[in-house]
Amino acid sequence: MFLAYPLSGILNILPSANAKHAFSLVVGLWYAQEIFGNQVGSGRGREGGRRDGKGGREGKGSNRC
Repeated sequence: MFLAYPLSGILNILPSANAKHAFSLVVGLWYAQEIFGNQVGSGRGREGGRRDGKGGREGKGSNRC
């Protein structure tokens, strides 16, 4: 989110309205991908991460079935 201020400076430099709209679209899609894509896209969540089905949080003495 700290990139919003430098990116707004770039937006002010762009010459035409069409260029500003295209830039806003690309940046908005990139923000949405960063925020929602990382949470929903992997399907494993933050704890999962491993492909073998073991979450990684349990120790050796875990009673997980």
